[in-house]
Amino acid sequence: MNEIIPDEKIQELLQERKMFHIGWRKNFTIGDKPNDNQHTLVVMGDAEHEFRITVRINKISPLKNFSVVLGIYYPESDRVFHLRRYNGNSHQHTNSIPRGQKGFIGFHIHYATEEYQIAGEDEDAYAKRTDRYQDVSGALECLMEDANFQGNPTLFKEIKRCLLGL
Repeated sequence: MNEIIPDEKIQELLQERKMFHIGWRKNFTIGDKPNDNQHTLVVMGDAEHEFRITVRINKISPLKNFSVVLGIYYPESDRVFHLRRYNGNSHQHTNSIPRGQKGFIGFHIHYATEEYQIAGEDEDAYAKRTDRYQDVSGALECLMEDANFQGNPTLFKEIKRCLLGL
């Protein structure tokens, strides 16, 4: 997708209400890879946007090496645009803008930004260190809170177990 999505639109997409419904299993997929377990759930927002939650957990280092991603699917480009990514603390991250920044190691959240798109970087290449979570389960809870996911608490627990591969 060549279109630049402005910061205001990114915030609007994050704030769009996303409801979990009873028939959610038909939109759940498992895509395990040699080194990672990966689970994806498609959820429709109130404005009919198709959001994707993807949880990737490394099989060798599951406590440190994971990602919880919220994307939005754009059919015209056949691509998922990453709005947020909640990473483990398995690697050093360095923001490329402005140049010369020091990297950091720790749990961190990636944010889609207009600035990084314009610079030709991945839309979610900018990240900030966080202490809001200490594991993949906490990262998933942060995503649900930050991106206005709603629904029955019992249903949420079931969805969370499936996304985490439990």
